[in-house]
Amino acid sequence: MSIRKWLPVCMLLWLLASCSDSESVRSAGDHSLVQVGDTLPVFSVMSSDGIQYSNLSLKGSVSVLVFFNTDCSDCRQELPQIEKAYKVYQDNPDVKWLAISREESSEAVSSYWATAGLDLPYSAQQDRKVYNLFASQDIPRIYIADRQGRVHFIYSDVEMPDENTFSEAVRACLP
Repeated sequence: MSIRKWLPVCMLLWLLASCSDSESVRSAGDHSLVQVGDTLPVFSVMSSDGIQYSNLSLKGSVSVLVFFNTDCSDCRQELPQIEKAYKVYQDNPDVKWLAISREESSEAVSSYWATAGLDLPYSAQQDRKVYNLFASQDIPRIYIADRQGRVHFIYSDVEMPDENTFSEAVRACLP
């Protein structure tokens, strides 16, 4: 069989590797609408701990925004790494962390958080309004911004960081 006949099969196998819009298809390239050097887009959400987070309220702090869905296997693998880094900085008033779900009910996220033993604040979003300000597809997706709201680090499902990489990225944004 020629390579021409195998190419579509190989492409399909390559695409079936992560949590994207359909949970089973990855598109080539980065689908981030926010790039390193951009400021956080205008958004506002209420967190699980009753705090209103927005691009304006995050100014003055290093912010870590995590987009996820608890049905996503990559997200389930990455959330514990994020939680470990969160624990390192949770008492630091200069660092704000928020996980924002993509198309998921508050009940589903709350149940998963309890089962997984996560303490990271989250905002359950039943739609993609906030997510669509940041990206067109692929989760998990993490943005780390400095005190001025300028994005310094973006991680997508391609190469997810471990606890140490997260900690170094946050530390790099601190004064």
